[in-house]
Amino acid sequence: GEHDIAAVVCTDTQADLEPDLYQLVTSAYLEDKPLFTLQCAMEENCLASQAYYEQANNPHWQQLTRRLLRFTTAIANIGTADFRPFIPKSAWEWHACHQHYHS
Repeated sequence: GEHDIAAVVCTDTQADLEPDLYQLVTSAYLEDKPLFTLQCAMEENCLASQAYYEQANNPHWQQLTRRLLRFTTAIANIGTADFRPFIPKSAWEWHACHQHYHS
């Protein structure tokens, strides 16, 4: 629209997150998992829309399987400042399934 504005803020310091691509590529594999074992992923909307359709419409949805791409990775901050998520830490949500906070 006519009132939309875009801007760039220049700074000498910033976070620069770099994933460990070697670790990601060398650890990647496919795994078939029954939907009943993916409750945490379902709660966090991490599955394809078809899984939610099956949950709503198929009385035997727990026996269906999903193929997952599994991998390990690490992310290094190679920048000159700490990484600061957009949401303040006080507003992060605890997820009991995975036993950690989400920002």
